[in-house]
Amino acid sequence: MSRSTVDSGSAAQRTYYDICGSQALPLLQLRFSLHKECTQIIFYMIVNQKLDFELLKQAVNIEIERNDCLRIRFEKQDKKLKQYFLPEFRLENIPVLDFAGKTKQEQDAVLKKDAHTPLKVLKGEMYRILLYRTFDGRTGVYLNISHVIADLYAAVVFFSDLLEVITALQNGTPMPKPLSSFEECLKKDLLAFNDKEAEERHHQFFQELFGKDGPSFYAGADGMRLLNKARRKKRDPSLRYQLLNTMINDKSENYGMHLSAERTEPILSFCEKNAIPLQTMIYVGMRTYLSKINEETDDVTFSIAFNRRITIADKRSGGCRVNALPLRTVITKDKTFMEAIAHTQQVQFQILRHTDYLFELAKDRLKDWEKRPLFSGTYSMLLSCLPFSFALPEGWQCELGNYSNGRFPMPLYTVVVPNLVEGGLDFHCEYMVKVLHTYELEALFEQSVRVMEAGVANPDITIGELMHEVLEINSDQSIAAAAMLN
Repeated sequence: MSRSTVDSGSAAQRTYYDICGSQALPLLQLRFSLHKECTQIIFYMIVNQKLDFELLKQAVNIEIERNDCLRIRFEKQDKKLKQYFLPEFRLENIPVLDFAGKTKQEQDAVLKKDAHTPLKVLKGEMYRILLYRTFDGRTGVYLNISHVIADLYAAVVFFSDLLEVITALQNGTPMPKPLSSFEECLKKDLLAFNDKEAEERHHQFFQELFGKDGPSFYAGADGMRLLNKARRKKRDPSLRYQLLNTMINDKSENYGMHLSAERTEPILSFCEKNAIPLQTMIYVGMRTYLSKINEETDDVTFSIAFNRRITIADKRSGGCRVNALPLRTVITKDKTFMEAIAHTQQVQFQILRHTDYLFELAKDRLKDWEKRPLFSGTYSMLLSCLPFSFALPEGWQCELGNYSNGRFPMPLYTVVVPNLVEGGLDFHCEYMVKVLHTYELEALFEQSVRVMEAGVANPDITIGELMHEVLEINSDQSIAAAAMLN
């Protein structure tokens, strides 16, 4: 356990802030979930260098000084939880682990154990940082941080800036350009999230999005298994939502898949040439496959992680600034691949104007619109794409990966990131073990890529043609997966 030195200042000198909208959902999960580790984000960075641990400790504390979200603390004021920023904070004793002579499995076991251990956030333990020598002689930095103070993008900002700090210390050169202040971003975010007139406009937009095409449809990676179970329970063959108590069935694991640089390059080139966000491309690939295995429905809904960092300065800030919002698309089979892309982009851009809306905390309204009960859902998954690159010294290679915290309150969370060593893309799938099997994740990955590759090769191919001529559905595998889960 790390010892720390804190300059907290007196309560009278502190500036207290309300909880921001982006922080509200993870804080709610933290306070009411049976498993407090469910809001932890765990990333690691491994470089192919044998770095000095004393220099790394110095770099970590400089990063804490530079990155103000790492100095957030919480305190109750008049029975209401508030947050403030410590002026100074240092980790005096950062643990160093040596896995030399061990196996990768033994190394992973130690780090996974920490990943599954809850942070004591409301007692001031906002994160844990471990330094380690890997089983194969490289150097690792492990970060287990609360989602209440940081999102996935903030973890990337942490490691990117830390690398530049390490390089500066090694070379004796000036520190990199300062990061943007999350405290200043927080002030703007609080104003945006508390704008009541805007809140009503946001509400009306989502009511229209979910009202114009009737009740939304659950099209999950499990195929019809979860939905059919709900239909039998409710004795309603037309039911469009699944029933899953996510408070007690939230055990999850992480499963990773890699898309090679060779297969990735044409997709990225097509996106760049046609100004298509990668997240849009992946969404269309995945929704087409999910449509195929769910009664060939035209109606698919994902929850999408929208990064509210818009400006260049914003993108150099840590903190929790991502808002998960539903992306519902109804795309008929006569539409071409490019028409599906264009429609999805249009809906995404409309949603971007409403990213200050706390939809996840207003989902009871959606249940009222669709006349759905508690613990019902129509989201296929949560999807997040994190395109980024690191400035690395010559000869350095950097591996960025993550560990599961062991708990997630949705059937599936897919995070897509670049592979900085081999090129291509890594798909990290956090999945509920009660709902999904790795067979189904592999099918989702491979078939979604097939859709994207076919669409890139022939943008005029229709969604129906993609379903019937490109996708290959292995029914034997689906039956085997179902048998293992039921």
